[in-house]
This record gives sequence, structure tokens and C-alpha cells, in this order.
Amino acid sequence: MLGDYIVAFAVQVAVVFRMHGTPADMAGVFIASLLPAAVLGPMAGVFADRWNPRGTMIASDAIRAVLIVLLAFAGNLPQIYVISFLVSCASSFFTPARTIATPLLVPPEKLMQAAAMMHQAMQLMRIASPAVAAALVRALGERACYWTDSASFAFSALMIATIDLPVGPRRSQTMRARMLFTEFTDGLRFLFTDQRFSFIAVSMTAATFATGCFAALASLYVRDVLHDGASVLGAISSLIGLGTLAGSTLLARWGARKEPAHWIGLGMAAVGASILLMAAFQMRLIALAASAGLGFGVAMVMTGCTALLQGKTPPEL
Repeated sequence: MLGDYIVAFAVQVAVVFRMHGTPADMAGVFIASLLPAAVLGPMAGVFADRWNPRGTMIASDAIRAVLIVLLAFAGNLPQIYVISFLVSCASSFFTPARTIATPLLVPPEKLMQAAAMMHQAMQLMRIASPAVAAALVRALGERACYWTDSASFAFSALMIATIDLPVGPRRSQTMRARMLFTEFTDGLRFLFTDQRFSFIAVSMTAATFATGCFAALASLYVRDVLHDGASVLGAISSLIGLGTLAGSTLLARWGARKEPAHWIGLGMAAVGASILLMAAFQMRLIALAASAGLGFGVAMVMTGCTALLQGKTPPEL
């Protein structure tokens, strides 16, 4: 997880501050990273439901470890786009496999706390990553971030290999195209006809859209609006992580006292208010404070949605 944030920070710094990239250049990086999740993600879930989740996660990590090494040798934007796209393709299989694995390891009444703890771990890495990335660049150069990222994926694969994962209800291994398409459409039909899951889809889409736009433009906001450099970008990234950690900690301790939908609603309000503050008051101090609020809101939305998805989705879906 540490490497995820290190390489994202390194790519932003490279494109915006070293290559003097435009908003279109930076948007291209994020589109390349997010497109596979939008297009491939739903079908990847159908495959992950048939494969061993531990093996899927290990393979995904191993593939990403190799691909990230190639970023160290990418010399132009098209190469960065292609590698980012391929890394995201591999990640599209890791996420549903992890979602399948979690309920096999955690009892239903603990899923909310487990989701919050996972977000806590991720955000601890997000807080530390900008400082680690800056230190690596100063000491060893930009490529060191990519080598570190690759090593983190290799380490993750080794750790997952040590998990004794219980065997849950599995689908047939048969991969007929018609069967896969039927399962895919069954999942979509369930998503859009069940009110709970329609609510989850809308909430996650809105939060992802807001944070995705901000992530794509954060480095440009720092450079062109705040007239600052990589250190302020690092501070904003760390504060988003700190806010998310605070939100996850809150839900890990008190999340069970309210229904997940309650926390999702509060989180959406926090995300909207934070972005509004950044747009209305283009000042460094406001931007830093709003970054923490943005992270806090995202944690509430994503943790609540994850708990609902894992706790309420029928096993066959």
C-alpha cells in the first residue's frame, strides 16, 4: 500500500513539475489509471468470483511489481499512460478478490470495524508516503520511488501467500461466454433494482468523482492557484490521508452505533463542503484544512459502502 501512494506522488511531481504538464496531461494520467476500473472492473468481478481469491491477489501484485519497474524507464507521457493503464487492469482483479476474501476471514458483525481498520492502514500509508517519496527523490532520485513501489507489491504478494484463507461457496470454473455475460447482467440488474445497492452505487460514484477530479488537479491547483511546489502538494496529500485516518478511526470505534447509510450521508456532506471551501477561498491554510475534511468525508463514505456491500450482498452475487 505504501508503494501505491509513493508512485502516484512521483508521477504527479514528474508530470507537473518536471515535464511542466498541462491540465490535459495530468487528466490523461488519471483517465488511464481509472478507465480499466470502470470498464474492466465489473467483468473482473465475475472472474474473481470463480478464481481462488488468494491466488488472484498474489498474481495481481506480482504483475504490478513488474509493470511498475517499467515506469522507471518511461521517458514520455504516452509511455506513462500505457503503463498506468496496465497497472490499473491488474488492480481491477485485486479489488474484487479482496472483497470476496474479507467476509471469509471476518464474521458479519465485525465487517464495519474491519472495513474501517483497512482504511486506517491505507491512510497511515498515505500520510507517510509523501514524506518518504520526497526523501527518496532527494537522496536517490525519482526512479527510487518506482523501485520502492515495485518492492512493496512483491512484499504484499509474499504476505498474502502466508494467509490461510477459508474456502467459501465457489462458482463453477466453467468460463462460457454466455454464462459470464448472464452473471454480469444479473449483477447489474440486482444493483439497479435493489434500493440499498442503488444507493451504494450513487454514493460511491459521487464520492469517487469528486475525489478523482481533485486528485487529477491537485498538483495543478498547487502550482497555478496556490503558486507553491511539491512540498505543499505533499502536505495536502498527507492531510487527506490524516483526515481519512481520523474518519476510519471514528467508524472503527463507533460505527456500529449507527446504520452505514447514516455515515455515508455525513461523509458526502463533508466531501462537498471541503471542495467548496477550496474553490471559494484560494488560500494555502484553507486548502490544507479542507484537505483533511475531504479525507474525513471520503473515509465515512467508502467505509460505510464497503460494509454494506460485504454484509448485504447475496453470496451468489
